[in-house]
Amino acid sequence: MEKVADAIDWQQVMEYIRIWAERLISDMGVTGAAVPVLRHLMLIVIVVLLAWLSDAVCRWVVIPLADRITRHTKSKWDDILFGRPVTKCLCDIVPAVVVWKLLPMVFYQFSFLQELMARATAIYITVAGMRLLFVFIQQLKVLDTGRRTSVQQYVISFLGILRVATLFVGSIVIIALAIGQSPMRLFAGLGATSAILMLVFKDTIEGLVAGIRLTSANMVHVGDWITVPGT
Repeated sequence: MEKVADAIDWQQVMEYIRIWAERLISDMGVTGAAVPVLRHLMLIVIVVLLAWLSDAVCRWVVIPLADRITRHTKSKWDDILFGRPVTKCLCDIVPAVVVWKLLPMVFYQFSFLQELMARATAIYITVAGMRLLFVFIQQLKVLDTGRRTSVQQYVISFLGILRVATLFVGSIVIIALAIGQSPMRLFAGLGATSAILMLVFKDTIEGLVAGIRLTSANMVHVGDWITVPGT
């Protein structure tokens, strides 16, 4: 999706739309102080319509097409990648990307408002992206047959860790966007903090890792006796 967004010459698109709006205002005979107000209102309406159009294309074309493709295949991996839950979450991101790319056209005379709206849109895209990853991780459990081998248990444990990592990284990115800082600076600051936390909670982390290894390797069963040698 990001490659598609980068492939579009958004600057040229915005310029064409702005020129068309100015010509339309001129043909209407509007002059004076009402011109900038009317121009911004028209641009806002155009951006909203384009966002709605992109959402409609995704929901009425992309989702049915993906469903049709996945129904006619016997493999399960396409149900995970192109299943309805995943495509629905993806459709929630596309209109926000369109709005984010066209914001400079709408508020090109109001830098503060443009930056504020860009931050809000970027936060929404981040939250929607986190939700997409959560749904994708949940869809990976479709491959679970109920008979847990050691490899499958490792995968289930890894999915849990991946869910926590997604929440952590997404939260840091949202905070960085809200305060107008680079996420890398916050991650750099958290590096030293995480080292201290690892020292403080060393025993807890080791117990968690040991529990994951015991569960993943299927080393303990119901009815087993666990003995601890006397010291």
